[in-house]
Amino acid sequence: SEKNDFKDVVQGLKTVPCEAVLIPDTAQKAAMIASYFPFYKISNVRLFGTNLWDTPELVREGGRNVQDAIFVSGFYAGSSSAQIRDFDSAFTAAFGSRPTIWEASAYDSAVILQNVLRNGARTRPAMRQGIASLTEFRGVTGVTSFTPNGLTRKDITVLTVRGSTVQELRQ
Repeated sequence: SEKNDFKDVVQGLKTVPCEAVLIPDTAQKAAMIASYFPFYKISNVRLFGTNLWDTPELVREGGRNVQDAIFVSGFYAGSSSAQIRDFDSAFTAAFGSRPTIWEASAYDSAVILQNVLRNGARTRPAMRQGIASLTEFRGVTGVTSFTPNGLTRKDITVLTVRGSTVQELRQ
């Protein structure tokens, strides 16, 4: 959003009882907006966000104001999954930094293409058919399937802020 001062919007929430607020903006703006809630004595409101919140700035700048906030991500390097921990360790050892959604997506894409080639695809139409028929591929970015019309079905990871860390929210 182009707006940089959300005080009036947050103050207006005092007159409208609500249990949750979606802030579809960057982690920095979400942290700033979250700081207005205690200032206006608004409590018991859960903050929800998008994958834009999946940065260290959310916790660093939001502190206690973003506690129990919930947001989604396509990849969480801190997952309890052995596959993701192994990928994170190997990537960090090779490149000296932790992988992000971009590297994880590239890795999954390469593994998918490698599997399609291994299954005998040698032409563009065969590659397309191999990718389109993929179901339940379990990669580091979650479970991926492709529909016949080319759309992707993908699991998402739900994250929350607990203390000074981001954690995976388990069912």
